[in-house]
Amino acid sequence: MDRKRSLALVAGLLVGAYGTALSAGQDIQFERYDRDGDGVISLDEAKAADYEVLSERFEAYDENGDGALTPGEFARFEETRKLDFDDYDVDGDGDISAAEAEEYGPEELSGNFEEYDRDENQTLDRDEFAQFENDYAEQVAEGDRLERYDTNGDGVVSMEEAREGPALLSEQFEEYDVDNDGNLDEGEFARFEADHGGKDLERKRERQTDGMD
Repeated sequence: MDRKRSLALVAGLLVGAYGTALSAGQDIQFERYDRDGDGVISLDEAKAADYEVLSERFEAYDENGDGALTPGEFARFEETRKLDFDDYDVDGDGDISAAEAEEYGPEELSGNFEEYDRDENQTLDRDEFAQFENDYAEQVAEGDRLERYDTNGDGVVSMEEAREGPALLSEQFEEYDVDNDGNLDEGEFARFEADHGGKDLERKRERQTDGMD
């Protein structure tokens, strides 16, 4: 299995592990870049913010190609931005060991460690980690986690659909339905998933399903 395919199997499961998206503080950050207050960040706004990595990766996260980043698209950008080599090189020796990846890294890193360890020395240097980071960013940008719960494909998660997911989703539905329209749109769902973590959600859904067997 090639590295991108193996990443694809697990990338959708880790959404909140590294504090993605739009918590209250990140809402403020989004609004800082959305200078005209129209609810999206344009490429011009990204460039004007002097945030080089955002403008450079803009097209990769503009999933619908409309020339603007929605809150959900910005959330995915924020998720991958938080990957930092030094966070996983805990002993500061300039390499990430397999043990450090297992203990401190996301599942994608430890699960695909050998794929990125090109010199087979049981560690990842900065160049090898950069390849992982780029592949992971692509998977996050391409993934649509809301789609797992949006069973009728209308672009939002209704309460009925939420009840088919983990219990936490339906229990806290009204809290995240900010506009009170009876649905979770992309941005609202991103906030929920960021707060609770995609990996944990999947585990809760599995336990819930097992309990019904």
